[in-house]
Amino acid sequence: MPGITRKTVLEFFRKDIEDKGAENAIVNKVTETNIKISKLLEMMEEGKVLEIFGSGTAVTIVPVQKLSKQGKEYMLPISEENIGEVTNWIYNSITDIYYGKVDSP
Repeated sequence: MPGITRKTVLEFFRKDIEDKGAENAIVNKVTETNIKISKLLEMMEEGKVLEIFGSGTAVTIVPVQKLSKQGKEYMLPISEENIGEVTNWIYNSITDIYYGKVDSP
């Protein structure tokens, strides 16, 4: 869904790729697409999804540890101590600007 935090996340990822190159950036590609929950859960079971996070004005960035469908839980390899490299990077990138630790681009 559209929103300023979502837009910011996408811009930060694209800028990191532009600045560092795809091989050195936190993510190597940014793609916007719709995905069915059944496909996402399948990819999680196959170990192809390592992190999921939500974004929004009130929460900034929130890591997702599990998804559930019809009573079955699909877990991601994160914890309170380790929210995931990408999730941590984008959260810190946004909050560092918010708290004035770095200048806003």
